[in-house]
Amino acid sequence: MTPRAEETQPLAGARCLVVDDEFLIALDYERILQAAGAARIATAGTLARARTAIAQQGPFALALLDIDVNGESSLPLARELAAAGTAVVFTTGLSSRMVLPSEVAGAIVLEKPFQDSALLAAIRHSLGRP
Repeated sequence: MTPRAEETQPLAGARCLVVDDEFLIALDYERILQAAGAARIATAGTLARARTAIAQQGPFALALLDIDVNGESSLPLARELAAAGTAVVFTTGLSSRMVLPSEVAGAIVLEKPFQDSALLAAIRHSLGRP
């Protein structure tokens, strides 16, 4: 039985945003998103650059957000993205048991380090593709 496209490439044709202040981690996320079929990936190492990417390249189907980006919380940005219909997955070195604001309470929080398969499962879930 051949797997369906949404199983092997859940992001087929999607535009994605990666916000992480660790350059090598962001590159790794890009690799995973590309393998999952993302059509375009914008990467930002600061929240200011993320906002610029959103203004210039948005909207995005999915955003991977580090919760703490250079000492700033990405939660306000996550609220804005969620309000615009972007699926949000948080990645963090902080505790995954943190309480999220109600606007993003359904978002998945992955505690670093995690396996590629965990990120892909979170993406599928966030996009409503089991």
